[in-house]
Amino acid sequence: MPINRPAAVTLDARSLTPATKTSQILENFDKLQIGTALELTEETDPRALRNEMTQLRPGRFSWDARNLGGNRWTIRLERIDENADGESILNHVAAFTSAKAAQRALAQSIAKHVGPEGVHVSLVMIDGVIDLPRTREMLPDRADDFFLKPDDIAQSVFFLTQQPKSAWTFELDVRPFGEKW
Repeated sequence: MPINRPAAVTLDARSLTPATKTSQILENFDKLQIGTALELTEETDPRALRNEMTQLRPGRFSWDARNLGGNRWTIRLERIDENADGESILNHVAAFTSAKAAQRALAQSIAKHVGPEGVHVSLVMIDGVIDLPRTREMLPDRADDFFLKPDDIAQSVFFLTQQPKSAWTFELDVRPFGEKW
């Protein structure tokens, strides 16, 4: 998402009370029209907010977080159409893609460092919405095959722990059967 496009709403999250911060951010986000952005100024690591947004507004936003130095962050949340076609979605994943590439590179580096000591390092990419009561409440019209079952994810991860050293898996993508590529 281009950072130079003006945000529809700006919010200084540093001034929000911790007890209501997430609800105020969600309230402002929910008022956005598709294609417009909410820009936040924050002084804490934004990963917790990203996790909350992923669980509470899955498929409805694109994310761009920039560290401005020290504890200063600018976070842009653009409202996207969760039912958009694949090409429209791909226009919003550039920042996410680079973060995932960095995550993969870090895991690979760790694997190269500790692998010779017999430590199996794997990267598990969970590509979908996890079947939880709150995600079912948010997406009541979705079929069962839209969701990843937690027990099935656990079984896939457990599989990695049982592999012989002669055939270790480094990267495992876990996605639901019903996902459209």
